[in-house]
Amino acid sequence: AAWHSAAHAEGSEDHVTLSGKTRVFFALLRSAAAKKERTLLFSQSLHLIDLLEAVLKQRTRPKGDMKWKNGRDYMRLDGTTPQQQRQRLVDHFNDEDSDARLLLISTRAGNLGLNLTAATRVVLFDSSWNPSNDSQAIFRAWRYGQTRPVHVYRLLGEGTVEEQIYKRQISKAAVVSGVCDDEQIATAYSQDELNELWTLRDALPLPGADLLAEPEARFPSVRCLGADKVLKRVLSSDDAGAWVSDVVSHDSLLEVDETLELSTEDREAGLAAFEAEQQQQVQQAQQRQQQQVQQQAQQQAQQQQQAAQQQAMQQAHLQQAQLHAQQQQVAAHLPMQMATPVDPQEAVRQHHAFLKAQWEAAEQQQQQQQQFVQQQQQQHVQQQQQQHEEQQQKQKQDEEKQQKQQKAAKRQAW
Repeated sequence: AAWHSAAHAEGSEDHVTLSGKTRVFFALLRSAAAKKERTLLFSQSLHLIDLLEAVLKQRTRPKGDMKWKNGRDYMRLDGTTPQQQRQRLVDHFNDEDSDARLLLISTRAGNLGLNLTAATRVVLFDSSWNPSNDSQAIFRAWRYGQTRPVHVYRLLGEGTVEEQIYKRQISKAAVVSGVCDDEQIATAYSQDELNELWTLRDALPLPGADLLAEPEARFPSVRCLGADKVLKRVLSSDDAGAWVSDVVSHDSLLEVDETLELSTEDREAGLAAFEAEQQQQVQQAQQRQQQQVQQQAQQQAQQQQQAAQQQAMQQAHLQQAQLHAQQQQVAAHLPMQMATPVDPQEAVRQHHAFLKAQWEAAEQQQQQQQQFVQQQQQQHVQQQQQQHEEQQQKQKQDEEKQQKQQKAAKRQAW
């Protein structure tokens, strides 16, 4: 690869600036600091931040009077930085009278909750699989209160997995635009392009002095970047310009492709299919709910019936025991009554009448108990039916409300 050939050409494999990305970054930093502009660098690797900090301590400032010093010329913010110290770092970086020109930030530790409007240059040294991490990092400088243009540089290693990560970011951003903004962005890649990501390509020839002197001729997309003199100076430099293989505008990858817009028929068909699926899900939910209500009602009715039967059996046993006791009492009094001068037929008739009255009272009590159980069952069934009707009425109202909302949303969309 190009970086490997250049490394051996320099003859110093331990030199930290052999990385093309570090060369480009320090060239951007040097040009921006010379114009008294401030730079934010975001990286997910703490080891990389350690490496850049070690290189900074060996380099001199653009003034050439002294070397870069932590706390004066540059600061570092990562997950180990205390909360109180973070605010002091932010205040010092945003202070116009300070000499701060660079803030090294861990992407996950400093991409939220910071206001760094003093920076006009943002460098994303590596890409994240989650595009929101990089977007939030950019918004630390490009936010409310910013009055100057902000330039963002994404450094990608050509021929590495970083290209695939970045393309995944574009795909995810396209999905968000399609769902939230109703925009269609071309994000499909051919199989050849995907296979190329895992292919080790031959080293590209280094550009000559004539190409370095004219970055617009070497990179046509530079013309669309506006008056970014810092980038043009980096592309023209012998130290870093040769390490840049391509310059791509990020916004150009998110342009809307009108050929992918859905027709009216496709939109209506998709909306109808979505509504039919929703209606089917609602009906299935209603059926499951009705089945559950019926099962619960049947279980309760069975339990009440079993309880009534047990209670009736207990009552019958109690009545039989009472009747048996009364019969014994009557039998105990019969000899005494027979000893008195009473007609035997009259005594038997009275005894039969007494037994008949006892049986009639027991039967009447059992009938009353059965009527009470039936009334309880009827009341329970009526309550279940009333609850079911109320649920159906509520579901019908919810469906009508949902249909009105869908129609209103559809009219608003058209």
